[in-house]
Amino acid sequence: MTTTEDRCDNASPAHPRAQTQECRDIMSASVHAFTPRAAAPAQGSHGEASLIELGRQFDKQLLIVRRLSEESERLDDISEAQMPSWPTAACVRPGDRVLLRGRFSSADFTTGRPYTYAEINRMTEWKVHLFIFRPAIGSPRSHKALPWPRAQRRLDEICAAHQQWRADCISVRENTGYAETYRALSAADDKLFTIIEGIASARALSPEGLAAKARAAAFLKERFDPVEDTDDEEIDDRLMRSLYRDAIAIGTPPSPAAPAARRAAGIA
Repeated sequence: MTTTEDRCDNASPAHPRAQTQECRDIMSASVHAFTPRAAAPAQGSHGEASLIELGRQFDKQLLIVRRLSEESERLDDISEAQMPSWPTAACVRPGDRVLLRGRFSSADFTTGRPYTYAEINRMTEWKVHLFIFRPAIGSPRSHKALPWPRAQRRLDEICAAHQQWRADCISVRENTGYAETYRALSAADDKLFTIIEGIASARALSPEGLAAKARAAAFLKERFDPVEDTDDEEIDDRLMRSLYRDAIAIGTPPSPAAPAARRAAGIA
């Protein structure tokens, strides 16, 4: 879900504070939820109701985020297929070594190589000069800087070609609907993490409340710390996943259709 040039910049924002709070709070909440105690006061009951409602909001918002994410990925593929080619004017030409080597003393001037984003960004800040060195008898060598129109034209040509290419890429993203979908995804993602912040701040007083926390924590684990190979998963990760799974199972009311489905399958 990223643009060709700003792939890292378009990534969805991480929320390490919410993730850390969830992982820490899920442990204390599990003990609190299943410890025999007197009836919670009215204020605590109200807080539990708010937590459960936040859990419902989290489930709905997560569906929206996943739907928009899938649509964004689909439109991203369409956009990539329509992207313009890198401009030839922004590639190394045979004469560039002479014109620009003063600024790129260690650059690769292989003909046809595309200039990198970093190189082009540096070019936008330049004014090219031709330095003429004149030895002076009995004193350090002096020099004089003169404008170099030929080199400056080549530098301006590279920057202009890159700017036009960038504008064309943005236009493709807008025309395919990717840009609009990505903006909607970013807003939905922000709303989802606002809900998670609320869940992390509340205390679970029942299995249902604990399940709401576990669903949010499991989502954060999946997004920010996925495990590619479960055989290599560390014991602490396996324990946390087990805790999420059990808390969700214990705190989630069974579906009304579940008993009939189990009977139809011959399970019960």
